[in-house]
Amino acid sequence: MISLLTKSRSLSIDLLLLSLFLSLIPLLHIKALALHTTISSLKPTNAINVASNETDFHALLAFKSNIFLEHRQALSSWNESLHFCSWEGVQCGCRHERVTTINLTSKGLMGSLSPYIGNLSFLRELSLFNNTFVGEIPSELGDLFRVRSLPPTFGFMFPHLQVLQLYANQFNGPLLLSISNMSQLLQLELGLNNFNGKVKNDFGSLQNLFLISLAPNNFDHRGSDGLAFLSSLTNCSNMQAIGMEDSQFGGVLPDSVGNQSYKLYYLTLGGNQLYGSILSTIGNLVNLEFFGLDNNLFTGSIPHSLGYLHKMQLMSLSNNSISGEIPESIENLS
Repeated sequence: MISLLTKSRSLSIDLLLLSLFLSLIPLLHIKALALHTTISSLKPTNAINVASNETDFHALLAFKSNIFLEHRQALSSWNESLHFCSWEGVQCGCRHERVTTINLTSKGLMGSLSPYIGNLSFLRELSLFNNTFVGEIPSELGDLFRVRSLPPTFGFMFPHLQVLQLYANQFNGPLLLSISNMSQLLQLELGLNNFNGKVKNDFGSLQNLFLISLAPNNFDHRGSDGLAFLSSLTNCSNMQAIGMEDSQFGGVLPDSVGNQSYKLYYLTLGGNQLYGSILSTIGNLVNLEFFGLDNNLFTGSIPHSLGYLHKMQLMSLSNNSISGEIPESIENLS
């Protein structure tokens, strides 16, 4: 009897302890949840954004460091006392606080463009009009894949620029007229982009230009004057290479094509939608070594004058609708 009573009391105590433990579970859960919340609040939840923001911060400081000290007055706010999104001329996106716009038009800046500008991966607009930038445009500018068009004033930003190479990017829209104001240009290479519309530029002011390549792009082939701008290149007495292939140019060859610089050795117009006759005046370009009109819509015969191009190494007229006999002068080219 005593043994049974003892067992009964022991069972009651066990049940009491179990009940007490079960009653504590919600409280323990709440404390654990509170502890988890506290720890989570201490974690850098925007660690990725912080790292990205640091990249933008240092890229902007590098931009500033390339401006001559006595011409940095407009960048006085560019320091650690302010978040860089509040700096003069800088705008950021609301979500990630990444730099989307730099507008420093007419700020009296003088210096060179830092290659670290290519690290501003969210940049969509860059306006530096009416300042004085010297040196080359860094190739890293091509890393700004969100910048799809150049500002209309682009040509005024770099009046002393000698080499402009923006090929193999995703720039689109018409070719900027302001490029014609870059009077010191020696080389202009804008191929492998998506420029479109008519080329209306007057390149006559670029008298030192010796190389121009717009190929390939997606210019407007409608009308008969797609290559009218070539006439302005006759003022470029140092011109040596003209590359306009695979760019959707349409129309006829302008008469001025045979009046290009006597130094011209490279002229390629293949892969377009050009039509009409091959001009006999091309025979005036006696220093031509590479000449291409292939994959167009030319008709008529091959001019006898092409046989005067004794320095020719490669001439391609394939995939046209040319007829007639091949002139003997062509056959004698070595």
